Formats: sequence, C-alpha cells, structure tokens
Amino acid sequence: MVGDCGVRFVCSLLVLMPLGFVGMEPTYGSSTVPVRAMADEPATKPSQNDPPGNEPREKAPEAGNPDAEPKDTQPKKDAKPAKAPENKRPPVTPGELVGIAARAAAAAPCDNCKGSGRALEERKGNKKAIPGVTTPTITKVEGPCTKCNKNGLSTGPRLPNELKDFARQLLRVDDNSEKWPAASEKVIDRLRELTKFGSAAWTALNNNRIQTLIQQNKDPVGESVFFVGDVTFDRVEEAPEGGMAKRSLTIDVSNIKAAETIFEQPLIYDAAVEERVLCGGVIKRRAVQNGGFVLVIERGYVVRFSGNDEKQRKK
Repeated sequence: MVGDCGVRFVCSLLVLMPLGFVGMEPTYGSSTVPVRAMADEPATKPSQNDPPGNEPREKAPEAGNPDAEPKDTQPKKDAKPAKAPENKRPPVTPGELVGIAARAAAAAPCDNCKGSGRALEERKGNKKAIPGVTTPTITKVEGPCTKCNKNGLSTGPRLPNELKDFARQLLRVDDNSEKWPAASEKVIDRLRELTKFGSAAWTALNNNRIQTLIQQNKDPVGESVFFVGDVTFDRVEEAPEGGMAKRSLTIDVSNIKAAETIFEQPLIYDAAVEERVLCGGVIKRRAVQNGGFVLVIERGYVVRFSGNDEKQRKK
C-alpha cells in the first residue's frame, strides 16, 4: 500500500505543475530567480540549417502610436538644406534720409572753431605787477585754428561715420516714393553745406583712403567711401519703355594718379562734366579697366563745390 500511495503522489505532482505553478518563481535554497517574459522574443530562433523564408517576423507597430511606427533615418536624395530666414529690412523713407543728411552736415564743422577756421588760443606770459616781482599771465588771442589747420572742417571720427551711414541708407531709400523728388532737393541742400569748407580740406581728409582701396589685394565690396573728384565723363542711356534712364559717371580721384571711379545710377547728382565734386557711396565691385582697377559705386551721391574751387581747379 505504501508503495502504491507514493506512486500516486508523484503522479499528482506531475499533473498539477503545468496547471497551477505556471509563473511562480521557483526557489533554490535561499535565492530567488525571476522568470523573464519571453513574449517579445520569437518562440524559436532560426538556425543555419533552416530553409529561407522561416525567419521570425518583426512585431507590427501599434496603430495610432507614433513612437511605435518605424522611422526613416536615411537622408533623402532630393532633400535640400533649410535656408536661414532672410532679414529683410524695410526701405528708408525720403524724410528719414533728409534727417540723416542733416546729421552729416551738423558733424562737419570743427568743434574747436565751429567751422570758422579761427579760434581763441591761450598764450602764456609774465607781468610785473610790483617792481622786482613777476606773475604768470594767460591771455586769449584769436588766431588760426590749429585743430583743423584753419579750414574749419572737423577731423574727428564723427563726420566720417555720419557720411558712411548716409551712403548705406542711400542704398535703401525708397526713390519710387512720390515724396522722393522734393526730399532729394533737401538732401542736396544739406550736402552743399559740406562743400563750403573747400575741396582742399576734403582732399586731405580722405582721398588717400581711395588709393589704398584701389591698390590693395582685398576686394573692397560693401565698403562706404567719400572723396573729392573731377567729373570726366557723363553718359545717360535712353529710358526703355516704362523704365528709367540710366546715368553713368566717370570721376577721377583728385590728387591721386590713375585713380578712377565709376558711378552707376547716382541718386543724388548736382554737377556737370569738368566740375570738382564731393562724392561717395557704397562700393559695388572693383573692375578692371585700361590695365588697372576702378571702383564701381551704385546709387551714390555727387555734389559740386563752390565757384572758387572751380576757378582754382581750371587755373
């Protein structure tokens, strides 16, 4: 009987184990070994001897779950690099340009003599107030301004900075505005205030800079310049139907040998051929002409000097 009962007990265990003990963690001594879920793994791994087509299938992505959907990480052949957003600045209004020209005119007079070319200079001396005793004295005497070399034109950094800003804003002005014709006349009036200091003062101030830009190896495109020159050529092309006439000027840089500039479509033009002018703008390109370099300026300004400068030049 005992042997028969033992056999029955072992058989009962064999029947109950697959039914009631699934998922339990069997213990071996004092340690516990977790049972890992194998749901995501294939029931059988393909062996090298299996025929093709028996590979395990990948799990289908869940509908509506973007994280579970397969993502294409390969770059597309026709994909183009994203362009940076362009910083489009609004055009300068004619009224704003008049104000910018007025700032340049206000910066022109020497801050020591206020543009007159003469200033009070301090002179030191000695005075005998009491016999045998001398006291130092300081007197102010009017004389030629030593700061501007008596020409009245400022030599500080403000004037060049204002003129460079004026040239940059002239590129952006809305010359199609109905207010532009009247505003351009006001701009010419402000620029004429600059010419009253004479061409000699302006030539000494910045003309050597133009020679450097023409002769240097680096292309000076985008640089703002101003200088004294002589108009040698003026050509106006006929306007196409519905368009505007195009003007092209050739201006020799004064006192600089073989230094020539070309002004394409100057927006401010108050001069004629053989006149000495104060001119400037932003360099568009440096071109080769007659075996040398010339600077090409687009939408610049050209204003004549006074009659005294013209008489002196023609002599």
